[in-house]
Amino acid sequence: LAGQRLPASDADGLAPLAGVFLIFPVTFLLGGTMPALLRASVEKLESAPEHAGSLIGVNTAGSVVGVILAVWWIPEIGLHATMGAAAMMALGLGSISYRLGQRRERPDLSSNRGLVPGSTGRGSLFASGVAFVAGVATLGFEVVVARMAGIRLGSSLYAWGAVLVCMLLGLALGNWFFARRAAESRSPALDLARVEVGAAVLIMAGLLTLAPDPTEPSQGLSVTSLARVVFGVLPPAFAMGAGLPFFIRLFATKPALGRAVGTIHAINTAGGIVGVLVASFLVLPGVGPVYAATLFAALNLLLAVVLYPRDGAVGGRAVELGGSIVVLLLLAGLSLAPPMVPGYPRMIHLDHGRQATAVVLLYGDRRDLVVDGDLEASTVGDARATEELLAILPLMLHAHPKRFLEIGLGSGTTFGTATRFPLEELECVEIAQSVLDAAPYFAPDNQNVTTVRDERLTILRGDGRAHLLRRSGYFDVVVANTLHPWSLGATGLYSREYFERLSGALRQGGIATQWLPLGTMGKEHLAAILRSFYDVFDHGALFWGAGNVMLVGSDRPIETLESDRFEMLAAYVDDALERIGVDSAGALEQRRIADLAAIEKILGQGQMLSDDRPVLEARTFLRDPIAARMGEDDLLVRIARAGHVADARREAVLLWLESRAARALGERERADQLELLAEQAHFLPARRARLQRAYAKVRDSINAGNVDDAMARLEEITEEAPEFSDAWLSIARIKQRQEHVAQGQAALERVVALDPMRGEAWTLLGLSRWKQQDLTGARDAFVKAVSAAPYLPEALLAAGGFAISQNDPSTAERMLDRLDAVSVYGSRREAESLRERLEARR
Repeated sequence: LAGQRLPASDADGLAPLAGVFLIFPVTFLLGGTMPALLRASVEKLESAPEHAGSLIGVNTAGSVVGVILAVWWIPEIGLHATMGAAAMMALGLGSISYRLGQRRERPDLSSNRGLVPGSTGRGSLFASGVAFVAGVATLGFEVVVARMAGIRLGSSLYAWGAVLVCMLLGLALGNWFFARRAAESRSPALDLARVEVGAAVLIMAGLLTLAPDPTEPSQGLSVTSLARVVFGVLPPAFAMGAGLPFFIRLFATKPALGRAVGTIHAINTAGGIVGVLVASFLVLPGVGPVYAATLFAALNLLLAVVLYPRDGAVGGRAVELGGSIVVLLLLAGLSLAPPMVPGYPRMIHLDHGRQATAVVLLYGDRRDLVVDGDLEASTVGDARATEELLAILPLMLHAHPKRFLEIGLGSGTTFGTATRFPLEELECVEIAQSVLDAAPYFAPDNQNVTTVRDERLTILRGDGRAHLLRRSGYFDVVVANTLHPWSLGATGLYSREYFERLSGALRQGGIATQWLPLGTMGKEHLAAILRSFYDVFDHGALFWGAGNVMLVGSDRPIETLESDRFEMLAAYVDDALERIGVDSAGALEQRRIADLAAIEKILGQGQMLSDDRPVLEARTFLRDPIAARMGEDDLLVRIARAGHVADARREAVLLWLESRAARALGERERADQLELLAEQAHFLPARRARLQRAYAKVRDSINAGNVDDAMARLEEITEEAPEFSDAWLSIARIKQRQEHVAQGQAALERVVALDPMRGEAWTLLGLSRWKQQDLTGARDAFVKAVSAAPYLPEALLAAGGFAISQNDPSTAERMLDRLDAVSVYGSRREAESLRERLEARR
């Protein structure tokens, strides 16, 4: 990132080596199971391929059961207990095998006539090479489909388990189904070539349903999304699994069966290791999952070309292979074809990084950050307010903050908001390079934190948990802007052990703040997170955020914010406070739901989260989201009532939470009454919620073509809330369509006066002034449009066109260069037209 210090984190530097030394001996010994078992059970060498295929198929099917049990057990009994159960199973199997081995003699294969050699005529080295490349293609494909399925299903333990089950089940069925065919085949090389062609074709066919659309959010675990994963993963895995019996048929041609099978299995697995490394670190981040899957399909096809025998019915086989290639190319064309019609939302950035896929989507001049299918940040609405409040709340509550740390960059808006305060040091640690690379697209909203030269700032790429250990007792404020609680690996960022690290990174009097979304977890998991967080702090408070809650913890009481301090700090972030809906120290204090004593009274004794039990990740499609929301609301209302008993100033937030709970139950009249009472108590989120519902009806009227009704509603909104810029922008659009130029322009001027960062409004205002021959005003509007929305295609096109008309080719060229960097289908044709006009003017 230009102009910024980005040292690579050395967090937990020994952890990978420790993992190797702990895991490798176990897998080394497990890898010896199959050759020994095969040697002990095969009595005729010629039956080895069939027996091996069946045995490996059953063994892989057992792996499917193991994955299902692990996904089920880990959240229920914990990682340690699950591994202990696996160890006891291994011990039991070892004991049984030892007793059986004492009673049974090993079959003598020396007098067997042996296997009929494969018809390739190219020896065992050739077979080893084929097995190696097949391993590369198989496990490389598994890495790729895991990423695609994660974007489709959302990141969760069950989504990961579904992909692994489909992959293992397909391999098992392929091993078992083709075991006899491999043993009886007269031309195993030709049959193996056909299997590899089938794998290539099935990979490309699966992409038609599995390939994710980066502009769409994850579908979650549903019957439809799971069916897509099954169709995209299981058939190609079946074809890939069918290859192993043929490898054994081509390779194991001597009495040393155990060694032969172990060797071919080791070679195939070694290829799989290479495939995982290549897919994870090179292919997937380099070309994305769809093209990566296509590459592995091409690898299977290459194997088929090499395997096709050179003798016999060459013509017929050439036609067969050629026809397969044609089918593959047709499927590739369907899978890889770009959208024919410009999509909405528009995608201006896509990065398939090693850790995650990050996408920046454009809706007008609103930008959203989507990571692995989950919305993580936005430049408007509650998402924007959340990121700003996450920095503002603890920095205002702390008496004299000097050092600030954020875990997780997101769009950079939280970190950028913190930079506006008079701090001495600011650090941020983010594990995903793709998220770091997406942050510049959220300028200037994030204060250009990834490009500005500011000696106070340090952004690190690394693991947040490890960074907290290295920075023990260093920061005054630590905020956690981490992934959603249901995401794979999230328990490690919401566990008691993690919150202990948050606490440990603070100096005396330091404040930790954890953002927590609502609406999906349910009462039980929300309570577990709250218990885990507040158990590690001597003092704490729970605040209402923006459609979510914020957990605050410290070793000292969370004192009420003084008005003088608020006024002093508000000058640094006045526009952000307006977006959040906080206009005074009292308004910020109104968001305090309860202090620690009231919270603990309601939570009582119960489950806490630990690294050992990742229960948050056990999200299933069986959970009712409405029931989950109602459970969360009920718990928050009970906490708020306890907080109100302890402090009567908590009445407004209690009314607000009760209104949310009533609305979730469908009690609209009661919800409206409670919301009105909260609004009368000057609780600004209640007023905003009512206005947003009224504005939603405006959009419905516009979509239905009822412009008069929409205008009537808009006039009501602007009369009551003249600061509502969205309403004025809608009025401007309607007036422009009705060719009421003066009224439309007046409305646009109201919008930019209320919100100077509305690039879309500045663009429309510039076009209106240009049309009215106000060239100076148009130039000023276009400059501000591009400054406020540097990646909005309409702003760049309008500014470039105006520059050409004013004989300013250098400015037009800059606009076109920036436009070329925005990957938007809908603006390419206009950009080409603009470039042609520029060249003609020259």
